[in-house]
Amino acid sequence: AFTADAGVLLAVTPNGLQASTDRGQTFAAVEDAPELTLLATPPVGSKTWRIVGVTATGELWRSTDGLTWEQVGELPFTPVALAIGATEGAVYAATEDAVSVTVDGGVTLSPIVELAP
Repeated sequence: AFTADAGVLLAVTPNGLQASTDRGQTFAAVEDAPELTLLATPPVGSKTWRIVGVTATGELWRSTDGLTWEQVGELPFTPVALAIGATEGAVYAATEDAVSVTVDGGVTLSPIVELAP
């Protein structure tokens, strides 16, 4: 995931969140970053830039620069995919069985697609 100005490239790795300021030539650990398993950025052209990440336990985190993070909520499951919607605050989280959306940090989830087994 890139930051809004494309100045920082972020990568989730087994060694934690890593950041590159030279377009991926080198990476360094992001100090005090949560142990994220997925990252998402908003669609191109969004008015507000943010990065959202989730941990293996479902904690939702957000950042505007990729280096400082704030926990904003928690999902009741561990998603396999994460996306940010064009609507302010909308975060989509997918499991193997469904896709849900939250606009309040995971307090409420609305299923939008349920996948057939």
